[in-house]
Amino acid sequence: MNLNFRKILVFGIVIAGILVIILGLFALLGGKSGNDKNINTTNTTNLPTSGDNPVTTTTPSSETNSINQSLEENIGQIQQSERIKVLSDRPVMGISLNKEGDRVVYYDKETGQVFRISFDGKIWERISDVNLKGITNITWAPTRDKVLVEYNDGKTRQKYIYDYVSGKKHSLSSRMGQVVFSPDGQKILYHYWYPQQGSNVAVAKYDGSNWFSLFPSEMTGLQLAWPKIDTVTFIAPEGDFYGATVYFIKLESPYNLKEIMDEKYSIETNWSPSGNKLLYSYKDSKDETNKGLYIRDFSTDTEINLNFTLPPGNCAWARNETALYCAQETKNLLNIIPQDYQKKLSLLGDSFWKIDLGAKEIQEVYIPEAGEQVYGVGEIIISDKEDFFFFENKLDGKLYSLEL
Repeated sequence: MNLNFRKILVFGIVIAGILVIILGLFALLGGKSGNDKNINTTNTTNLPTSGDNPVTTTTPSSETNSINQSLEENIGQIQQSERIKVLSDRPVMGISLNKEGDRVVYYDKETGQVFRISFDGKIWERISDVNLKGITNITWAPTRDKVLVEYNDGKTRQKYIYDYVSGKKHSLSSRMGQVVFSPDGQKILYHYWYPQQGSNVAVAKYDGSNWFSLFPSEMTGLQLAWPKIDTVTFIAPEGDFYGATVYFIKLESPYNLKEIMDEKYSIETNWSPSGNKLLYSYKDSKDETNKGLYIRDFSTDTEINLNFTLPPGNCAWARNETALYCAQETKNLLNIIPQDYQKKLSLLGDSFWKIDLGAKEIQEVYIPEAGEQVYGVGEIIISDKEDFFFFENKLDGKLYSLEL
C-alpha cells in the first residue's frame, strides 16, 4: 500500500513537472511572437510605400536592402531638386567660360588669383597664383583667350591685357578710359583722355600699339562697344534736358558717325554675340519710373517689345541668339506669377527666367521657394550648350551654377 502510494506520488510529480515545462515554453514562445508583431508594424509604418501597399520585410537582410534602396531613391530626388550649386568658397569676379567652353574661369576677388573649374565642380585648378590686390574690373575678349585687368595701385587706376596664348602681359596707358575688345580679340577700342593735348576715341592693337584716332572727343561718360568686326558704337550720355544718343561708325575712312537712336533716358544695352541684335532698355522721359525692354534687330531692321522689365545686364544671350537667360527680383514679377503659386515662393532675392525669342514667350527657369537660399545675381554667363547658368551671387560674392 505504501509502495503503491509512493509510485503514484512520483508519477504525479513527473506529470506536474512536464506540464509546468510545457506551459512555460508556450508562454515564452507566445510572448516573443507578440513582440515581433509590434516591431514589424512600427517598421512598416516608417518605410516608404509603393502605391497603396506598404513595403514589408520578412528577414533582417531584406529589410536592410529595402531601406538602402529607398534612401538611394530619396537622395536621387533631393539631388535633382537642388539645381543650384555653389562652385567657389570665396568671392569671385570676372567669370567667363574657357576657350573650349567646358570650364568656368574666374578671379578670386580678394587675392586676384585665377581659377578654372568644371561645370560639376569636381575638377578645380589654379591657373595663376599671382596675387593682385585692388582689382576693380575684369573684361574678357569674346575669344576668351585674352583678358583686360583693371586695378588700383593706391595712387592711380592701372590697366593691362594678359594674353593666355602667348603668356604675355601688356600694360596700357592710365589715360585710357573705357576699353573694349574687338570681336576677334585682336584690337581694342578706347577713349584716350588727355585734355591738355587732345582727347580722342581710338583703335589700337590689343597690346596698345599701332593706334589711330577715330574722332576727337572731350565728352566724359562715353559708353563704347564693338559689336561687329567692322562696326563700333558709342553712347553720348544724357543731360539735364535731353536724353542719350546712340551712334555707330563703320571702320573705314572717313569714319563718319551715324545716329541709331536718340532722346533715350537711362539707356542700358547688351549686344548679341553676332552684333546683329541689341537688347536695350530706356525711359521716354527723365521723370518716368518704368523702363521698357526691347530688342532691335539690325539685320532685318525690326524691333520687339519684350513686355518685361529688367536691366539688360541681368541677361545673357544664348550663343545662337534664339533666347535670353535672365535674373530678376521675384517681387517685381508677381504680375506674371499665378497668385496661388506665389504663396510657396520666396519673394526675397532673384528668380531665373528664359525669354524664348522664337516662341516669343517668357518661361520660368527657377524660382526659389520660401526657406531656400536667397540670391542676388551679379555677373552671369550661359554655357555654350545652354545647359548651365553661371552667376555671381552678390549677397556672398560666390560663384554658383544653375542646371537648366
